[in-house]
Amino acid sequence: MPILKPEFPTVGHDILVNILSELGETEDPDALGGALVQEISDPLPVHSLGLMEVAGGAVPQQNDQPVSWRYMLFKPDGVSSADLNSVGNASQVGSFNRTTKGKIVDRLYEALLFVDEKFTDAEETYEIRIIEIPSINQAAVWLFSDENSLFIPYLDAERLKGAPPSVKEGFLQDAAEQAQHRLGDSLN
Repeated sequence: MPILKPEFPTVGHDILVNILSELGETEDPDALGGALVQEISDPLPVHSLGLMEVAGGAVPQQNDQPVSWRYMLFKPDGVSSADLNSVGNASQVGSFNRTTKGKIVDRLYEALLFVDEKFTDAEETYEIRIIEIPSINQAAVWLFSDENSLFIPYLDAERLKGAPPSVKEGFLQDAAEQAQHRLGDSLN
């Protein structure tokens, strides 16, 4: 199978179900007009790069630890996501971080569907991850490979204008230029 999901914390699903129950999102299906969670995906690791790291040309590495685990939540009224913070090694989760709904999650889901469609039968094996660079408002599905990592942005100017998902060549180089520009602006 060319798309691999990294080993994830198995207790996260139970933690998330308990939290969603407390928020009233998994009990009576009529209580919130049918907007309750019907399915929770396996989580994807979320990696984050800071402004200085990106500006300095940092490249995410295979063994980088995720900052959180993102679960896609499927409801009758659409998709949303929930993050659990990562602590220690990849087999541990910490506290509940947030739920998110709206265009960003819709774009993430479209990027995941694109990956499923285009890379399920790929010759090369990829490990699927998410990378976020909050300081320059960039995020992408990251297909990690020792040979050639690929990035499918879901939070960038083109995607938010409605462009379909695609692999972006030079994603990290463009991010580094944007970060350097942002740093230059902050120094002036």
